Amino acid sequence: VFFLPLFYAAGARLSGRRFGDVCDVFAPCTISTLIFARLSCIGSGCCLGAPLPWDASGRWPTRELEMLFHGVLLLCLARRNRRAPRSGTAWPVYMIAYGGFRFLEEWLRDGTPVLGPLHRGHIWSLLSILIGCAVWLELQAQAQRKAGRTGRKQRR
Repeated sequence: VFFLPLFYAAGARLSGRRFGDVCDVFAPCTISTLIFARLSCIGSGCCLGAPLPWDASGRWPTRELEMLFHGVLLLCLARRNRRAPRSGTAWPVYMIAYGGFRFLEEWLRDGTPVLGPLHRGHIWSLLSILIGCAVWLELQAQAQRKAGRTGRKQRR
């Protein structure tokens, strides 16, 4: 997930398209892939939730919750892509939203703490949020610079 934008950048450059357009198109594709990956987890029995506190024979439905989250996010991004002009923000929005969701969900997963009470998934989630915020802020700064250049050209 973290390195896909590098492939998107290369694809955009090779095809002559804007990087933001490519990210807006491929973010929903990545989300769809992750839904199927979680279906695979259910089939293979991996990525289990932690045992339920009130019933040790049951587990938190973390894979199912993640599929539901991705399904809702996919619908929101697809709707946004149809209505709004492409701005390149679909990928950072995805990284921020998924990072936040996964950070919370990680408490319900069966994992081993590596840094105090935090699992590896918590650390990756925080990294996802930070990268998403950095990309979002950079896109906003680029839009402001572009708007400033356009405003100067119109005044001339």
